[in-house]
Amino acid sequence: MEKGRLNELIILLKENPNDPFLKFGIAMEHLKSKNYPESLKFFQDLVDNHPDYSGTYFHMGQLYERMGKEKKAMEVYQKGMKVTKRKKEMKDYEELKEAFFLLMEDDDDDF
Repeated sequence: MEKGRLNELIILLKENPNDPFLKFGIAMEHLKSKNYPESLKFFQDLVDNHPDYSGTYFHMGQLYERMGKEKKAMEVYQKGMKVTKRKKEMKDYEELKEAFFLLMEDDDDDF
């Protein structure tokens, strides 16, 4: 992780505490450095306070998968599909749908 970039984003967020783009950037920086708890904290803030910020759902779902929490990942993908479908963001919707069904298939392979 580029500490400089993360620090810059944190400073900017202090100046603009409700900016979802900055929160997303911080979540992604933590994700890159495998600081999953901090990344999840910022993704959860986005879901709670900026539920229409569509980019959150795919990356949050992927994070849950990395953490071995497949059920949570599926829940996040489903929520994201509802948001992106409502907003008519079909590219994002299809990406979430694919991730959801791939995870379902993987889950079925365990039997």
